[in-house]
Order: sequence, then C-alpha cells, then structure tokens
Amino acid sequence: MSGLPGGLLPARSPAAHKGDCGHVLVIGGSVGLTGAPALCALGALRAGAGRVTAAGPRSQQPIVAVQAVEVMTLPLAETKEQGVS
Repeated sequence: MSGLPGGLLPARSPAAHKGDCGHVLVIGGSVGLTGAPALCALGALRAGAGRVTAAGPRSQQPIVAVQAVEVMTLPLAETKEQGVS
C-alpha cells in the first residue's frame, strides 16, 4: 500500500487500528450553523484521521450527530443564545 503521490503522507499499515491514526477535535456550531462542524469532522475522517469528535453547544449536539453519524459528539456548555460557552 502506498501513500499519496509525491510522498506527502506515509503509507498506512494494513494492520493499522483507528487508534493508531490520530484523533481530531472539531469545536464549533450554534443555532442554524451546525453544518460547518459536521462537514469539517467528515473531512477529517476522509483525510485519514482515525477518530474524530465534534464538540458544540449541548442543544445542537443531536443535529450534528445526525449529520455526521461516523463522528463522535461531545456536548459543551452553552450560552443563552445556544453558542459555545
């Protein structure tokens, strides 16, 4: 198995586990703005991250969880406007 053309990334071992390939934390989102953290998290998975967590306002966490089912979510404290506190 080879890495990207030009040697930008090393080849991943066929025996690699998701825990061997890094963990990305995406923090963001608010009312009506849950798409950006969901897309960012999915992009991190497609780029090769082993695990990805999307953290955002508690009230918006279920929306992100539905948009990006492959991603772990972490609800954070929020302001009265439902942004990250």
